[in-house]
Amino acid sequence: MENKNKSEKLEKLTIRISKSKKEMLKKMVEKSSYNSLSELARAGIEKELNIEMYKEKKAKKVGR
Repeated sequence: MENKNKSEKLEKLTIRISKSKKEMLKKMVEKSSYNSLSELARAGIEKELNIEMYKEKKAKKVGR
């Protein structure tokens, strides 16, 4: 996954997860189109942000 907005600087983010979850994520990477755990994590974060933006947009329409 590449930085879609080339002018936007990427920031470092560290997370702590259990060893078993890390192993599960490694297996997911092996079976997916992602090249690394970092790419998978970025995709997951992007997905959650998109869901949240959709919810906010939908809530604004309902509140009209």
